[in-house]
Amino acid sequence: MVSTTGDRLAEVMGERGVDQAELARQLDVSQGTISKIVVGRTRNSRLLPKIAAKLGVPVNWLLGETDQRDEAEYGSGVAHRLNYEQIELVDCFDRMDRANQLALLQMARALPKREAPLRERLHEKPVGFRGQGGHD
Repeated sequence: MVSTTGDRLAEVMGERGVDQAELARQLDVSQGTISKIVVGRTRNSRLLPKIAAKLGVPVNWLLGETDQRDEAEYGSGVAHRLNYEQIELVDCFDRMDRANQLALLQMARALPKREAPLRERLHEKPVGFRGQGGHD
């Protein structure tokens, strides 16, 4: 069982695929500041609430005050299923005014869906300009 704040921070950073330098950049602090928390030189940093929010975990879990990381512990439970970039996008979205939020949402809806894996696309009929059949 992971017990220290540094161990827990390292664990969740690994799960989210974010390194110390990236987390530091997002929080506008030095990588050394994050490193001090990870190695245990700083145990109760003022940054821990921001770090917990960025990584989508409850601050009391990060501090070792509880072993609970489940949905009841931090709201809807969506945050723990998001990767770091998704959490960052939500954070950016929250800082926008309502008009920009609506504009971004409209742009996102207009973007194409995820592309099918290559093996599935290889068997599709080619589509030309304006949806006309491809070269036959």
